[in-house]
Amino acid sequence: MRLSDNKYAKKFSDKFPIITTRLPDWQNINPPLEQGIRLSGDKQNHTTNVKADMTDFQMWEQDKPAYQQFQILCQYAVDLAFANAPEQSKPHFKPVITEIWGAVYKKGEHTNLHDHWPATWSFTYYVNVSENCSPIVFPDARVSLKPKNGMMCMFPGWVGHRVPKQSCDHERVMVAGNISHKP
Repeated sequence: MRLSDNKYAKKFSDKFPIITTRLPDWQNINPPLEQGIRLSGDKQNHTTNVKADMTDFQMWEQDKPAYQQFQILCQYAVDLAFANAPEQSKPHFKPVITEIWGAVYKKGEHTNLHDHWPATWSFTYYVNVSENCSPIVFPDARVSLKPKNGMMCMFPGWVGHRVPKQSCDHERVMVAGNISHKP
């Protein structure tokens, strides 16, 4: 269930950030990152909201392929989350990665509408995509972002998002993750 689907939820209009940036060294990180995702294979059997091949949720662990690239990605995401935290929160905000996984979408595969509550921030990162690959869609914000190789997209964990069916033959290889506050 999405947080906004709770019977006590009230509709309100508020601005929230959807931050996009490109990793400076993405051309060197992406090939081994893609290899690690593909070597890991489908661990979820399409049982999550992601109806595509999906790795396990702890891809930064040392015994996983592409450990170093996932660590680099984790550090970049944590730095981006901290940089975009409200100034008054920064002395107390200690962002930590709680999950990070990879996915490979083939033609016809998609992700159902969902959110990542209770994560403070969630992010997607695009490893190998084409201009015809499916976007990430934020229906409540009426925003749709086309993925680009090396692009990271960060948004509040409570924001609903989905990926429409992949209509092209190019596989959509990406990483997603969650960041929470370490007390």
